[in-house]
Formats: sequence, C-alpha cells, structure tokens
Amino acid sequence: KVNCPCDSNVKFSRSQQPTGAAEQKKMSYIPYRQLIGSLLYLLGTRPELYFIIISLSRFVQNPGYLHWLAALRVLFLNVCNTPLFGLFIKVGQQFKLSVYVDSDHGGNIDDRKSISGYIIYLGCTPIIWRSKQQKGKPAESSCEAEYIALSACINEVVWIIAFLTELGFNLPTPVPVYCDNKSATDLAHNPVHHERTKHIDIRYHRIREFILDGTIALHYVKSEENPADIFTKSVSVSTFKHIISIVYGKFISKFST
Repeated sequence: KVNCPCDSNVKFSRSQQPTGAAEQKKMSYIPYRQLIGSLLYLLGTRPELYFIIISLSRFVQNPGYLHWLAALRVLFLNVCNTPLFGLFIKVGQQFKLSVYVDSDHGGNIDDRKSISGYIIYLGCTPIIWRSKQQKGKPAESSCEAEYIALSACINEVVWIIAFLTELGFNLPTPVPVYCDNKSATDLAHNPVHHERTKHIDIRYHRIREFILDGTIALHYVKSEENPADIFTKSVSVSTFKHIISIVYGKFISKFST
C-alpha cells in the first residue's frame, strides 16, 4: 500500500518547536536526529521522499513533537510499506535528457521564501532530483519563484551536458525543460524587461541565453503531469500516487517521450 508521506494540510514551521526547558528536555530523549539521519540515506533511491525528509531535517537541532510524528509516518507508512520501491533502469531507453521544474511560492511559512524543485531524467530513469529553499529575498510572485527555480535547474543541466560530453557521450539538444507556470515560460522567451519583473536578478536571465543557443527548449506542462510537484510541497494522496507512477517509470507521461 502506497501512502502519501505527509498530510497535504500540514506545514512545518519553527512555531512547532518546543520553547520551554521542560518540553525541550522531554524531546531530547526522542531519537529524532538519529531517525532523520537514517532516512537521509534513502534520498539516493527514493525521490518521492526527498521533500518531506529535507523539510524535517531543518528541525534536528530542536524538534517538536509534530515533527517527530511526521518522521514516524515517513518510516512506518512509507518506507516499511514499500520495501521494494526503487529506481529501475530499463533496457533500450533513449539516451536523452528531459527535465521537470516546479516551485512553491512562499512555501516556507517562517520567512515566506519559496521552494524550488526539479527532477532530471536520462531516458525514463531519474538521475537527479532536488528540493531547495531559494536564497536571497523572498520571490514577489509565483512567476518569479518559478523563474528562479528554472535558473537553478538549468545550471545543473548544463553541467550534466558538459560532464557527459567530456566522457565522450553526445546528448541530443535542445533538452526539453517543462514547467507548469506559463508566465515564467513567457518571461524566459521574451527578451523585454517588464516593469513587474525588472527587479529580478540579472543572473536568472541566463535562461534566455540557453534557449537562444539551442541548449534547452522550454515547454509548459500541466501541474498534474509535472513530477517535480512533489519536490516543492505536500500533495494529496491521489496526486501523490499518480506522480510517483511517473517518477518510477510505471507510467511515462507523453511529455517525456
């Protein structure tokens, strides 16, 4: 049985950490740090657990009881129930990259910074996945948050291309990059700086250079077909089940072919 690793209505924050000495002492007897440390070993083969484990690892210094319960849910309802889950490398798949990107605007409720997430496939096998809080000042819009996520992901794509080229492999370009924010894709294709986006740091506009030189091709994908969605936020059980079927290659979206 597949379970969602986290309730979609739950948001973790510093307000859930213990503040009193008595409560902190009580939590010090709970092996939260050890459990999170053990779960971190799963991140190399269990992409669907990446977001929740990274989110919970922010509180190892001073975990709250809610954080402990959430970690136990990951262990018993996900890890123990799906011991055979993992990545499969299929025979005969095409040697090409495809990339999915997403962001959660203001996803961190403590400082309102956005969360970037992406997953990179070689053929139909995931090879890299990330969930990171965006640095600097909080993004002012979902378009800006997605644009920043795109920039971080494309930097990784360019590195992969260079690395594989050095090893003697030639990847077909442009690499398709899919995101579910039309405003961000429009901004990446439009060289004009609009009033509402001119504050975006110039380094993020490198996206346009890689589009123009044919390194990447940016496309829109519906949110329900975007596997990067589970790297930025907690989703419903039905959405989670559908997305992990894409992540593990049991169902290959038409956008991956």
